[in-house]
Amino acid sequence: MKLKNISIKNFKGLQDISITDCGRINAIVGKNNSGKSSILHAIDMAGLALEVNTWNNFQPKLAIKDLFSDTGDFEIDLTYEDNSTIQISTDIHLGPRKSATPTDAQKFKSILIWPDVGAGMLQRNHRTPQ
Repeated sequence: MKLKNISIKNFKGLQDISITDCGRINAIVGKNNSGKSSILHAIDMAGLALEVNTWNNFQPKLAIKDLFSDTGDFEIDLTYEDNSTIQISTDIHLGPRKSATPTDAQKFKSILIWPDVGAGMLQRNHRTPQ
């Protein structure tokens, strides 16, 4: 199901962002260090949260909370084309909290790839998938 609106609060450097009238393809344009990657990161994290109940259910070789340790407590509201909504919020210790159980149509897959610059992923401890 297509996302219609996305609202992001307190995610990384984003305080309160709303993206309305989303299309199938959307372009995010802005100056360097203006939050474009943080928006993509939040959308990616929302997709992951719809799939899992705890960050440790994710199967990378790193603990998922390590990848998102700089996000802080946040809230992401998703509105779909049928006007259904899901709110995702979290703190790093409790995992994702969802306002409703997502249907299969509301879940989405997202892959966010970013360089290791400043993330320190190459120095993180290896975690064998379960």
